[in-house]
Amino acid sequence: MQAVRYLVPLAVVAFAYWGAARLSLNLALVHGQVTPIWPPTGIALVTFLTLGRRMWPAIALAAFAVNLPLGPSPLGAALIACGNTLAPLVSTELLRRAGFHRQLNRMRDATELVVLAALIGMTISATVGSAVLVLSGTVPMTGFAPTWAVWWAGDAMGVLLVAPMLLTLIPPRLGLRRLGWLASAELTLLLVGIGAVTYFLFENEYRLEYLVLPLIAVAAWRFRLAGAAPAALIASVIAAFAAVNGVGAFASETLLEKMVTLQAFNISLSLASFLLSSFVDARQQRGEMERLYESARVAIATKTDAIDVAAHERAVTDRGAGAVVVFQGVVRDHDHGRQVTVLEYEAHPSAEAVLREVAEEIGADPAVYALAVSHRVGRLEIGDVALVAAVSTAHRATAFAACARLVDEVKTRLPVWKRQVFADGAEEWVNCP
Repeated sequence: MQAVRYLVPLAVVAFAYWGAARLSLNLALVHGQVTPIWPPTGIALVTFLTLGRRMWPAIALAAFAVNLPLGPSPLGAALIACGNTLAPLVSTELLRRAGFHRQLNRMRDATELVVLAALIGMTISATVGSAVLVLSGTVPMTGFAPTWAVWWAGDAMGVLLVAPMLLTLIPPRLGLRRLGWLASAELTLLLVGIGAVTYFLFENEYRLEYLVLPLIAVAAWRFRLAGAAPAALIASVIAAFAAVNGVGAFASETLLEKMVTLQAFNISLSLASFLLSSFVDARQQRGEMERLYESARVAIATKTDAIDVAAHERAVTDRGAGAVVVFQGVVRDHDHGRQVTVLEYEAHPSAEAVLREVAEEIGADPAVYALAVSHRVGRLEIGDVALVAAVSTAHRATAFAACARLVDEVKTRLPVWKRQVFADGAEEWVNCP
């Protein structure tokens, strides 16, 4: 059974890679196998980010199957396949070491994808592939530089344009799922409009192709990555077809000039799309977290005021949430067989900052739509609420798990100490340094 669970995704990934590669070869500019956009690179990167490095045989075998009928020899095809596999593997490791979030919900995630995965990681496949073609005599030595440039740019564009779109389709993000039918129809019309405008701009000779960028920015601002990624991909594919067919602005350009024009346009697309969407995501999250933390800040600051449990539940209400879990930590009348009459909590001055830090860490999980947490300090009677944590997610299992993590982290890390007074007049401090 375990072998089947491994082999099935292996086969699916290999077929997806091979199918995308065969379609992409229609855009080849050099020796029928070097294209200005290579979507399989984005597929490979997302595969390694989500399913792990154990999927490398799928990428290697699919890359070999694609290159075998095109390569200079079986050995050359194998070497090119090694480069095609190694590049996304190295990119994945670089992203992992940098702390990359595949949800692309921070500006630094977008920057890491551009610099580490696209610009740096893809030099491996470009260098190996171009060297094989030159050493085999398929491409003359003087053609190494332009071949390398086209190869590297194609792989980089696969990362920048395909990977973000695939990441929107992977749980728990599933950006399109939460749009609703009206917003989905709006996005569909916008994408059709972007495609039509891009086609018109590249069919004339007036070099107006960048006029599509405001529409890309609208898609990114309005629908975040769920709109920005497909919009950029659609515009890029239309531009690549124009370059291959030599129409419009590409009619009189050499291969190098076509690549410079096309990749400058593609880079502008990526910057206007997922960088902007990441910025909007991060800005929205900061606003939501500040709103949700307000109840925690007030509860800590007022010391003896009771916590409003209902306010915490309202704070995490979300139209897309299918589950809301609220935890209440209540003062009980006994501890280890001894009767308790009163509790008193004392907080370190850093308590509010620590509470905010814990909430930010739990809230960074894309499965968590919203959260609110407060810990009371001062004197509490039996039955009083000492801790409230509320979390909303799409499903109950993730809501329970996230709320449990939140409560555990607060209990472990919050610098709040408890003084217990027993019925016999004795007292003790708990968690006191």
